[in-house]
Amino acid sequence: MGLDLSGDPVKQHDFLNLLVLPLIALGSTVATWTRNPRVSVTVINTLLSYMACDALYIALRPQSVPSAKLVLFHHFVSVCGLSHGVRYPSAKVLVASYGLIEIHTSYMTFRRLTGLRSHASELLFQATTVLVRLVIIPALVILSFKNLYELDVLFKLEGVPSLTAVLGLSFFNAQFLLKRKAMFNYTGKKE
Repeated sequence: MGLDLSGDPVKQHDFLNLLVLPLIALGSTVATWTRNPRVSVTVINTLLSYMACDALYIALRPQSVPSAKLVLFHHFVSVCGLSHGVRYPSAKVLVASYGLIEIHTSYMTFRRLTGLRSHASELLFQATTVLVRLVIIPALVILSFKNLYELDVLFKLEGVPSLTAVLGLSFFNAQFLLKRKAMFNYTGKKE
């Protein structure tokens, strides 16, 4: 009994993501807890590379995700946000902390790919959803606005990419939560 990926673009994309996203989640966790600038830069660079590769993959195979336009929009605003950590080195730990969302994404992708579900794992998944999407990400958004204000770029042209990211990722997170059932269980098959 193995995992059959042949002919299923959703499973193929999920499999590729599971090779990368848990490592990003781990790096982000280490960067956040230790506030290590080198780990933060590694997480940011890894995320930038991942976003570029994944955007290309999705552009070529849009059927591999629930909404190619929404995911590509997510990647665009993510790159805008990641650029903040490159342009403002004092913000690199904050920016790397956004990679914590990959804890949830990895778990969700694993569930979708394997179909493995139990009462205990579903409770853990729901707890992870609440912690990451309703606690950590909103806290990071607040810290991001504070950072933009302290850098005196909140209402300036040089703050536009970062502000675009904060607002765009907040929109994406809200969309995700509103459509969570369909997105958590996405199979690529029309029902």
